[in-house]
Amino acid sequence: MKINSVFAMELAGFCVVASAFAQGPLTPPGAPAPTMKTLEQIEPRTAITSLPYTITQPGSYYLTGNLAGPTGIVIQASGVTLDLMGFELAAATPSFTSGIRADGVRSNITIRNGTVRGWLGQGVNMFNARNSLLEQLRASDNIQSGILTGAGCMIIACSATRNVVNGIVGGEGNLVRDCTTVTNGNTGIFVGGQSIILNSTAVDNGNFGMGAGSHSRIENCVAKGHAFDGFNVTGENIVIVNSTASANQRYGIYYFLSDGGEVRQCTVSGNGQIGIWGARGTIIRDNTARNNGTDGILAGSDSHVIGNLCEGNAENGIRIQAGSGVRIESNHANNNLDHGFFIIGTDNLIIKNSTRGNGTDGYFILAGNQEGPIGDMSAIQYEPWGNFEW
Repeated sequence: MKINSVFAMELAGFCVVASAFAQGPLTPPGAPAPTMKTLEQIEPRTAITSLPYTITQPGSYYLTGNLAGPTGIVIQASGVTLDLMGFELAAATPSFTSGIRADGVRSNITIRNGTVRGWLGQGVNMFNARNSLLEQLRASDNIQSGILTGAGCMIIACSATRNVVNGIVGGEGNLVRDCTTVTNGNTGIFVGGQSIILNSTAVDNGNFGMGAGSHSRIENCVAKGHAFDGFNVTGENIVIVNSTASANQRYGIYYFLSDGGEVRQCTVSGNGQIGIWGARGTIIRDNTARNNGTDGILAGSDSHVIGNLCEGNAENGIRIQAGSGVRIESNHANNNLDHGFFIIGTDNLIIKNSTRGNGTDGYFILAGNQEGPIGDMSAIQYEPWGNFEW
């Protein structure tokens, strides 16, 4: 059995080699020790367990439960993260200050995830903060504004309700996104110049829904049920896009002491007076103005009023009161109680519009304007600049 002998010899050799490589210490190295890092090692954080509390060093801080006191949290350092952990900061009677406040000019502060309620000052006062983030905060029933920030801040997914003054007020260069403001005493959301308001809602605030300063943009927003205006903006080149203003007692969109700008793809309906009141040099394009208490659209000098639908307004569809240099093109005005187009300014251009079923007449155009011929298809079928009426 020669084959079996060879196999036995090779197996014996393997065992000898394996035995030679298996040598080593058999004594355990010591007691087992943890190999994972603690939360403190990953993110060192300081617990806040009572009020008042003053933060004097950069770092991360958090609440361990609901807190109440006559004085809230004062931040006296930059580079601070404060996580409310879903808990509430409430004012105890009497309250002397804001719920959370930045003391001195600070930067790079983050405050998130909790409720700030009932303070004599603002709920969150970051007026002295720059380049900071406030997110998922709920500010309610504060005697001044709910949330206040300085320049270059972001306010994300916050709500402000029943604050006595304003809901959310941001400084210059702010981004306000996905926020809701309801039943605050004055304005729901206001931002300084060079700011953006996105995907936000203002409902039933005392005077105004939203406002913004020069070179700002408001997009995908809703403003409903205010004593004055849904959107009231002041300054140069402010853009309002794809937004809705309804059931405000004065104007849907109002450019106050403004110059330039654009209102595009907005719906203004059921407002007490004018749907859209544009400034000088404003582009008012592709909007719907329906069932407003006076005019659908009132435009200032040197504006473009193009492609709008004005329907069922209590006075005129489109009015140019005293302006000049306005291009009024490709609009449709129907079923307004007075005129479709009421142009009593001079040196304006009125072309390619259409109107039907208005209470007085389709077009009232003062002498001194330039307009395409007015008629039905049989009268102007070969006139590319004609204005239809039927």
